[in-house]
Amino acid sequence: MELTKLSVDKLFESFSYTINLNSKEKITLLHGQNGLGKTVILRMVQHFFDQNFIELKSIQFDHFCLFFGNNIEIKITRLIKNSEIQLRIERYTNGKRTEDPFITKDTHSQKRYRNIKYSHSQPYIFEIDELFDERINYREIEYIVQSALPELRLVGPGVWLDLKTRREYTLPQLIEKFNKHLPKSLIDIFEFPKWLSEITQSQKIRFIETQRLLNRIKSEDSKYKSAVIEFSQAIIDTIKTTRAEASDRASKLDRTYPKRLLEKLSNKDNINESQIADSLLVLEDKRKLLNGVGLIDAEEEYIQPYIGIQQNEIIKSVLELYITDSNEKLSVYDYLSKRIKLFLDIINRRFLYKTFYIDKQLGFIFKSNITKKDIPLSGLSSGEQHELVLFYILLFNTPKGSLLLIDEPEISLHISWQKHFIDDLKEVIKINEMEILIATHSPDIIGNNWDLTVQLEGI
Repeated sequence: MELTKLSVDKLFESFSYTINLNSKEKITLLHGQNGLGKTVILRMVQHFFDQNFIELKSIQFDHFCLFFGNNIEIKITRLIKNSEIQLRIERYTNGKRTEDPFITKDTHSQKRYRNIKYSHSQPYIFEIDELFDERINYREIEYIVQSALPELRLVGPGVWLDLKTRREYTLPQLIEKFNKHLPKSLIDIFEFPKWLSEITQSQKIRFIETQRLLNRIKSEDSKYKSAVIEFSQAIIDTIKTTRAEASDRASKLDRTYPKRLLEKLSNKDNINESQIADSLLVLEDKRKLLNGVGLIDAEEEYIQPYIGIQQNEIIKSVLELYITDSNEKLSVYDYLSKRIKLFLDIINRRFLYKTFYIDKQLGFIFKSNITKKDIPLSGLSSGEQHELVLFYILLFNTPKGSLLLIDEPEISLHISWQKHFIDDLKEVIKINEMEILIATHSPDIIGNNWDLTVQLEGI
């Protein structure tokens, strides 16, 4: 279900906005001065789709509305009843309310805690104030979940991290996905009506924060890990998985090759010599591309059709089946190769005096164009790391069809990079379809794309 428009009334008791999302270019830019609520609006969208109504109700507003295709509107009203904050959530279709309103439970209160330890296996301290829900025993939940699902780690009150996928879950999302492992008393707290769950689950959401160079983890050494180093290892794992899939497919094709070749020889309807030559050229170009992006080794030599092939039906059949099988084997790499190629192109267009490669065993490699020596990842500038992390997330960590929320992409980026940022996004959207909502202060990010911009005005 595609989100088409947002509106918020009395944000911070002061500002009201209507934001139409650009359905054609799939990129919408929120532009305005500090303090007008650009980042908060992104957070409100994230909290709604994450079903994180505890955080959503902590933001001051009167009404928050989300408009979808097919004339569907979700209206969220923030109420104060008996000194407790509630959210009244209603669904409208063609202007008429179609479901009973859902009102968030008010049996909790906001408390703030500092320096709380949450881990049974190792100490973990939250050094900043966190919004806390007193109905929930986080220590008990952590013990229950980690006993059954050791790959999950509690990284904040109500925020869980899957160490394998690097995806974070709020408690409602955790309950939705892993409800078989959790007590009913907890599930009841976050029981939402079916119509609301369908809406929130219809849209994959991803928020890229201003702090994106460090990822939260729980380890014996530190709570944080360099995102660049983590993504370098992640691309190694992704390539390894893809190569294993390709190897498995190749083995299956090789096992059936003799039978299929005999069937091919009995079928005289072969392609002609010119078609074979063209297909071999295309196949060679594909191998060069896959080798260039670090997915395969250039071991197989190009097969050149020789004169007289048209008189030899057996050779034509063999080559035709060889071409078909080779394309089938290499098709496993299509999804990943397009993303790696664009990733390499964007980074190498931007970074000065260095060339970026991806190695299937070493991950990210940078070589100096001056000294010809390798540059360690720690040697990249802050701006280079931001560019690398941003586009890695866009290409590899954002599922197709997602709504991507980016806060201040201009951070640490040179003005020349900012001016090309939207053009780079458009290239990404061509191969990884998504809708993007951006909060920015930078006119250089906007460039000539003012038609994509929603200007947030003060009073």
